[in-house]
Amino acid sequence: MTDMKDTSPIDYKHIFDYSEDGIYVVDGRGYTLMANPSFARLCGVTEGELIGRKVSDLVSKNIFSRSAAMEAIKKRKPVTITQEYSTGKVCLVTSNPILREDGSVEKVISNIRDVTELSNVYDELRAKEKLLNEYSKMLEERNLISGSGIIAESDSMLRMIRVAKKVAASDHSALVLGESGVGKSMIVKFIARLSERSGKPLIELNCGSIPENLIESELFGYEEGSFTGARKNGKVGLIEAADGGILFLDEIAELPLTLQPKLLLFLEDKTIMRVGSVKKKKVDVRIIAATNKNLEEMVEQGRFREDLYYRLNVLPITIPPLRERREDIIPMAGHFTEDYNKRSGESKRISAAALRAFYNYDWPGNIRQLKNVVERMMVLSEHETAGLEDLPEELFAVASDSAVFINTKDFQFPLSMPDTINDLERQMILAAMEEGGSLRKAAELLGITYSSLFRRIQKMKDMEIDAADD
Repeated sequence: MTDMKDTSPIDYKHIFDYSEDGIYVVDGRGYTLMANPSFARLCGVTEGELIGRKVSDLVSKNIFSRSAAMEAIKKRKPVTITQEYSTGKVCLVTSNPILREDGSVEKVISNIRDVTELSNVYDELRAKEKLLNEYSKMLEERNLISGSGIIAESDSMLRMIRVAKKVAASDHSALVLGESGVGKSMIVKFIARLSERSGKPLIELNCGSIPENLIESELFGYEEGSFTGARKNGKVGLIEAADGGILFLDEIAELPLTLQPKLLLFLEDKTIMRVGSVKKKKVDVRIIAATNKNLEEMVEQGRFREDLYYRLNVLPITIPPLRERREDIIPMAGHFTEDYNKRSGESKRISAAALRAFYNYDWPGNIRQLKNVVERMMVLSEHETAGLEDLPEELFAVASDSAVFINTKDFQFPLSMPDTINDLERQMILAAMEEGGSLRKAAELLGITYSSLFRRIQKMKDMEIDAADD
């Protein structure tokens, strides 16, 4: 048998030149001795441009981001790093120092492997993981507010919901702030439902609805014979009735100054004393207060006790007005329309042009005003679709701008209210994207955040998938 073993000398230069991995050699001072073609391609320069150059000079010229070879010289042991090159390539670099007998570095041989594609896959996975986390958070928030009647599409409301969730997990006093009609009582009910006191009494008192001479006995109760007209066996106050649960004091700014010290005392020691009694009673009640007034100004004016304000303001929540959460206006109008149709047995809706007027209006009366306007249009409209002619006078100022943006003939009627809202939203988004040329610019044109626009586009895609499945 013929011996096929190749006894020709090994050409190491061929191995060096034809290696797909980059090979780079520097001396002990960091000057380039050798660089194979693969490494030169990664750097975007010729081999001749590398030879004789110091590594630190190549880094300063941004040929590559940092040097594993220099680290290996300093540490006198192998070093592995990820390195970025001016060509956009990302590589895994392992530098092995060759030491002299005295321990000094004679040279460093670096092996460079292109992992750009792997790095891109990793970045994509991280982006998808981030997106998945955002979706999970969105789903959790949707589940939280499901059935509560709260409409939260805007980022500002979603942030407020997250704060409310944290407030619910605590048992401290809380203060809900916001303009009249923003839905403070709804948020208090939401907090109560998520709290450990869920299922326990939630009692509400509007401090502005009770005469000043009666509010003390209403809150703290009274003993038999404590005043003329008192019940024979006395009466349990609302604080005592809420034992184990939550007492919601709405319009707290209207609480008389003379009664504020007594409420402060209860917040500090959790005891009450009925009117006409000399005995204290321990009561386990969480206080949540709400107001549309500026309590800090009232404190400065001497109209509200500073110590009570700070006792109540442990966990403040501010509900944004509708003009600062316009993404919620149209879904909210749809919610009120559907609610009206369920109660009346009708199938009315609001035209796209009228909805655009809704979107542009500032709603000084907030949710309460929006609900009243929808109810009024539903009742007074002589058509199945309430249009611009059915708008109340205060919305006419913005109606002309609405008509310019919306081309109502693009809609195929009859449509249900959700369909009308979804078509309007789709038109607005597509028009903004065409005008802006990018998602971020479109979000600016629509007056919403990038993340909010992204959610809405995803919602549109999900709806198209559902329609295809049907």
